[in-house]
Amino acid sequence: MTPKVSIGGSSPELRSPSYSGKGSKKVPVSYEELQREVPSEMVQNVLPKKLADRLLRHLIADAPTWHRGQWIMFGKTHAAPRTSCYYSLADGQEDAEESDDYKDVSQLVDRRDAPADLREAARIIDDVVRRLGASREPDLAPRDRGGGWSASYALANHYADGQETVGAHADRLTPLGKCPTIASLSLGATRMFRLKRADPTEAPKDAGGSNSDAPGTREAEGREEDTAQSPTRTAPAAGAINSVDFCLEHNTLVIMWPPTQEEWRHEVPRSKNMGRHPISGAARVNLTFRRLDRASAARAPLCRCGNQAVLKASLNRRPPAGSHAACQQGYYFACDNTKGSCGFWRWDDEA
Repeated sequence: MTPKVSIGGSSPELRSPSYSGKGSKKVPVSYEELQREVPSEMVQNVLPKKLADRLLRHLIADAPTWHRGQWIMFGKTHAAPRTSCYYSLADGQEDAEESDDYKDVSQLVDRRDAPADLREAARIIDDVVRRLGASREPDLAPRDRGGGWSASYALANHYADGQETVGAHADRLTPLGKCPTIASLSLGATRMFRLKRADPTEAPKDAGGSNSDAPGTREAEGREEDTAQSPTRTAPAAGAINSVDFCLEHNTLVIMWPPTQEEWRHEVPRSKNMGRHPISGAARVNLTFRRLDRASAARAPLCRCGNQAVLKASLNRRPPAGSHAACQQGYYFACDNTKGSCGFWRWDDEA
């Protein structure tokens, strides 16, 4: 049985974020508008209730041992406002062979084998992504078509309360490949999840402007918001969707289809008025299920620091000839050393 696809919270009440751009306004966004203009969708109650609750209990118990990353700005080191780890969903020899390819997310994060409940959840989410992706075949990366998507690992973030956040970013493309599909499961307290359209005029950046959420890298600070109780959009007068706020309750899945990571940024702002959960209280755990693209991870060059360069999208450059439909932008590799960039970057001209 396919879970109900929805974008709404439990209340129609809307609150306008304090930092909405001049001349923009918050308005309700329908499911039809979302499908037409935003390459993401939301599935409520994606897991059986007992499984979702068991998984939440396990993760909350495990979270005190997770890693709190650091980011550096103007020479000062700051603690990340969340803790993280990642769980491998591979088995046996496959797990051993792929261990080096996870270094883009695991450099400073503990790598753990997924417990049984997480593996069961991953199987359900794999099936949901494949079935919903069947209607989006032309937009999917070739490796994910024909029901080929299956999560290799889950990156976990624990937010202790409404003051712990992640700023606007795109997920690292180096281990995922171009135009990846990512499934994000929210467990515990209700939080706002915001998608913001990326600036198409933004020039390529090195580590000084990195757009990664992997712990240990530079990132934007989250802004404080009240939790919206229904998805809304920040729209210019012409009506084009500029940002979308999702109210993520316990056991809600957001699927970020291509080209979300290239053309949008996502964040979890600070929130005063959260919906607490009877198991976790004010705490929320997010699991992002990702498919490892070993070929993409292997072809990333080393920068002059000796580290693996990060693959990023540039919306102001045409794609190479032969690129598939969803990848209508250029890509480049850049240094991501937040202790001091070597300045390395180069265009990626492979389709």
